[in-house]
Amino acid sequence: MSHRRGVLSLVEHGWRSARELALAAAARGVPVVHVVRGRLTPKILAVIGPRPWERFISVPRRLYRIGQWGVVCSAALGRRIRWLVVDNERTLAQLAPWCWLFRWTMILAEEVDNRCVYRIAGRERPLEEIFRLTSSLPVRSTSPGKGSGGSGSARSGGC
Repeated sequence: MSHRRGVLSLVEHGWRSARELALAAAARGVPVVHVVRGRLTPKILAVIGPRPWERFISVPRRLYRIGQWGVVCSAALGRRIRWLVVDNERTLAQLAPWCWLFRWTMILAEEVDNRCVYRIAGRERPLEEIFRLTSSLPVRSTSPGKGSGGSGSARSGGC
């Protein structure tokens, strides 16, 4: 993951909501790491990546819980994430104390009635509102090693 704080997405049950959030984060220059339960075949990787702002860590199903905790601990020690995105209530409950301790924003991303739903603190929020509420997420420059040519702001727009 980049040296800047970004999004850690724990993908257990489905791609759609995590992918939509990652694309929205990428538009703002925010790095995203997906920890995926199960094997990612080369065919799937060809469709979803590679992109410089997005990284995938594939963990075998039987080892997923251990791998998930390893990545979360590493991210906590390295202070590399600002958001933690999960896709089920069980993981939300398990990791809530970590989010409180490290002051991460925890987002539950689900697919309900064929649409992506994002919840913060149990309240459903549109994706744009999530970015507005957490406008302190860092923004990378659009070209590696050089500024974006803009005002030089290190933060995304918002309130």
